Amino acid sequence: MEKLRVDWDDLDETHVNQVFYKGQYFTGWACTFFEDGGIEDEMEFRDGAQTGLYYQYDRHGRLLREEHYLYGSLHGCARSWHINGQLVSEELYQGSVLMKERQWDMQGTLIRDYHIEPQDSRIEFLKKLNLYKQLPD
Repeated sequence: MEKLRVDWDDLDETHVNQVFYKGQYFTGWACTFFEDGGIEDEMEFRDGAQTGLYYQYDRHGRLLREEHYLYGSLHGCARSWHINGQLVSEELYQGSVLMKERQWDMQGTLIRDYHIEPQDSRIEFLKKLNLYKQLPD
């Protein structure tokens, strides 16, 4: 099935981040475009909520960034790439809280390896929202 792609400018957004298209909750992909018509970025919506994938591209159509969302919050894996195709970062989010992240330079050398501290107060908050999952070591 073909993706329904709609220009962001054609959507209506409410104050509670619900998105409508032609008076209905929007399910499909909201896009912004380069002047030449190529897709600059695209965000998936389901029943009016930012849920699913987000992609950002350069002018040549190369993927620069990929993110996963759940009801408007970063939730799951996010990745970015250098222009040479080498991975820049790989991040894991739970309820928009960065749980772990690895970053590499353009040659592929690991330059950052972050994990949230087990005693971080945001973990208790995520548990209350039923968004927390124990991370593997």
